[in-house]
Amino acid sequence: EINRNEIAAASFSEWIQTSSIKSSGKLADDILRIGLLESLGGGGSSNPTSTRQSHPFYFGHIRHSAAIRKRLDLSAATTSLGQQPIAVPIVRALCAFAGGEGDAMSQFYHKLKNDTKSPRKNNTNGQLWKLPPGSLNAVEYAIIAAARLVVMNSVMIDKHGRVIVNASKRHDRLSLSLPCILQSAYKLRCGILAYAQVQAKMYEVDLSTYDKSDKGDGLGCFIATKCLDLGPVISACNNSAKMAMKTLVETGDRTLEELLLRKWKGDMQKWLVELNCEDSPVARTTD
Repeated sequence: EINRNEIAAASFSEWIQTSSIKSSGKLADDILRIGLLESLGGGGSSNPTSTRQSHPFYFGHIRHSAAIRKRLDLSAATTSLGQQPIAVPIVRALCAFAGGEGDAMSQFYHKLKNDTKSPRKNNTNGQLWKLPPGSLNAVEYAIIAAARLVVMNSVMIDKHGRVIVNASKRHDRLSLSLPCILQSAYKLRCGILAYAQVQAKMYEVDLSTYDKSDKGDGLGCFIATKCLDLGPVISACNNSAKMAMKTLVETGDRTLEELLLRKWKGDMQKWLVELNCEDSPVARTTD
């Protein structure tokens, strides 16, 4: 599944860079697409009013949770023994969309970031590199929706509102996509960060001196103060990855450990480890 997701994301990234302008659909299609994505991935990916919950899961408002559960129930009811659940292609498409857009942004904006000339000097109106809000909303909803579909396949909510892993009811074919959530979330996050770096370069901001929190994160501070539209996408990537990691750990799946040690190294490994530390009981008690 990881290799499949890598190929699918690369294919979508290539389409964005070479054919998306010529092959773009009608406005009505775009509105329908964003509406469908919002119905599954809207409502936010974290609950700001209850940061001390015993679990990190948050599935949006009731209508979002119900929409996800309805699709999972339909997938389970229509899947025969040995067949692929109909929810699996949906998750694959969502991961390819989010990861592919992240790859496309990384490739495009890294070229601009490494250019010795300031983007502003090649752009008289200062708006050339602006991502439309609809695109940002779409990828935010897509990665959250993918995470919810895969995670809710493995959990249930008890009468007290607590999330409990229930491996007996999950479909293993769908659970195989849990690492793909991490993969696509990382790709999307990298693309957003590359875009923010180009924005900083265009406005001639020195990120090395922009850190306002003394944590050595000038880019993060720049996003928080100057690129407010990027914050929700970064949060979606982080929280989707947290949901997937928590489910992998609580189901006893050793996949994440193997991936961290053997396949995912460097910046991705560091990011996942930091997220895992943030979500640990020790980190919560020392906030």
